[in-house]
Amino acid sequence: MSSRGRVALDRAATWEEIAAIASKDEIVLGCVDEPTEARMKEEVEEAARTGDTVGGVFEVVATAFPPAWALTPTGMSASTASSPRR
Repeated sequence: MSSRGRVALDRAATWEEIAAIASKDEIVLGCVDEPTEARMKEEVEEAARTGDTVGGVFEVVATAFPPAWALTPTGMSASTASSPRR
């Protein structure tokens, strides 16, 4: 997670940090930076106490993705270069 409510990670996550999250037994919010994750958790707890909600931003990393697929602004689409012509 890169942000939750008013709290945001102020740097890019490294591949090593992302991989380390995947190996954890328990994941609270999935932020790679523990102090930032603690502040995010406080933000969520404060919202719960006051009956409010907070939004959040999740960044997703996909590995071993088939090269024939591409990400577009509207989502995933198959590459026409790999599709057979009719």
